[in-house]
Amino acid sequence: MSYDSEIDSLPPPLQDIVERELEPDENLIWIGQPIPVYFTASSTAATLFAIPWTLFALFWICGAAGFKIPPVGPEMLFPLFGVPFVLIGLAMFCSPLYMYRSLKKTVYAITDQRAIVFAGTFRATKIESFAPNELGKLQRTEKANGIGDVIFQKTSLAAVAEQGTELVSTNGFLNIPHVKEVERLLKDLAAQAPPEITPEEEQTQLADLPQLQLIGEAPRFLPLSTRLYLRLCSGAMPLFGWCFAVIGLIAVLAGVAAPMQDGDWTGKLMFIGIGSLFGIIGFSFPIYSWFTGGKAIHLLQDGIAVGAKYIGMSRTGTEINDRPVMKIDFAYQVDGETYTASAKALDTSRLTDSKHKVVLFDPMEPKRSVVLDGLPSGIHFDEMTGQFQGNVLACVLPLFASVIVGAEIVAIIVFAIKAI
Repeated sequence: MSYDSEIDSLPPPLQDIVERELEPDENLIWIGQPIPVYFTASSTAATLFAIPWTLFALFWICGAAGFKIPPVGPEMLFPLFGVPFVLIGLAMFCSPLYMYRSLKKTVYAITDQRAIVFAGTFRATKIESFAPNELGKLQRTEKANGIGDVIFQKTSLAAVAEQGTELVSTNGFLNIPHVKEVERLLKDLAAQAPPEITPEEEQTQLADLPQLQLIGEAPRFLPLSTRLYLRLCSGAMPLFGWCFAVIGLIAVLAGVAAPMQDGDWTGKLMFIGIGSLFGIIGFSFPIYSWFTGGKAIHLLQDGIAVGAKYIGMSRTGTEINDRPVMKIDFAYQVDGETYTASAKALDTSRLTDSKHKVVLFDPMEPKRSVVLDGLPSGIHFDEMTGQFQGNVLACVLPLFASVIVGAEIVAIIVFAIKAI
C-alpha cells in the first residue's frame, strides 16, 4: 500500500481510523486533509443568525425582569425561561470554532476501489464511501493558489414535493490543495465503474422486490396511532413548536393576569406581545406538520407501489448530535416518465443496504412519493400483517403538550374576562 508516509503525518487517532477502514487488498492512491478555516457558508450563516437571536433573548429576559434585578424569590423564575435561548445563541456564535475543529478532524482518501470521506464531528468520525459508479459528474472549484473543492455532483431527475427541491448532491473533497490533481485521480477511479445493466435486467431486479407483493393494492387501512404519529410527531420540529407555544402562552397568561399599576399598560403589553410572537412561531410548526402528515397519510393509504433504483446520496446541511442528516435519492418510472424519490436519515444503513427499494407514489401526481424504508423511525411496515404500524407512545408528548396549551388558553380567557 502506497502513501504510508502521508498516513503517518496524520494525528494518531486519525491514523488508526484510516488504517482500520482500509481493506487488506485495498491500495491507497491519495490521502489528504482540508485546510482548516473558521468561516464557511454554514458557520457564517449560523454566526449572523446568532446576533438577532441572542439580542432578542437578552431583551426578553430584561423585559421579563422589568429591566431591573429582581429580588431573590419566585419573581426570578420567569426571566430564567430566556436563559436556554441565550445559551443556544452563544453556541451558534461558536460555529466557526466548531467548523475549524471539524475540518482538523476530517480526512479525504482515494483508493483503487473507492473514494472515502472521514468527516470529523464533535464526538466521532463519520465515514462515507463512494464506489466508482457513485462519483457521477465531477465539479471542481479552484482558487489561484490551487486550493479548491471537488464535488461529486449528481443531478436529480425531478423535484420531490415531499422532500423539497434540492437537485444536486454536495458530497466531495472541500478546501484541499492541488485540487486539479485530485480531480484527475477521481476521474480515473470513476472510469473503473462497471457498465450499466440492461433495461431488461433492471426491470427483473425491480420486480423481484419482495415488499412489492406484500404491500398489496390501495386503499390500505392505517391504524389511528399511525395517523396521529404522522400528523403530530413524525419529526422533532412539531415537539419544538409545542414547547415554543407553551412558553409563549405562559408569557401571555402572565401579562393578562398581572395587575396594572397606575394605569401603565407597558408591562402587560410587553408580556402579551412577546408571548404572542412565541405562540405564533410555536403553533406554525405543528400546523405545518399536521398538513404534511396528511399528505404522508394519503401516500401510505392510496399510493401505488413501484420499484426504484438508488442513484445517489448527499448531505442536507443539517446535523443532529454532530451527525449529518443525509439525503438518499432513488429513481422510479411511471408511464415512461422518470421521477425521483428522496429520503432523509441519520442512519442510512436501511436505505443503502441494496440498490433497489420500494416507493409509494401518488397516482394523481406521480412526482409525489415516499420511500418505504425511509419512513420515520416511529412508523414501520409490518411484513407479517402487511400493514403500517405507528408508535403509540411517541404521540404522548405532543398530546400532553396540546392539553397544557388548551388549559392555558382557557386560563387566558378567564383572566381576560375578569380584567374586563
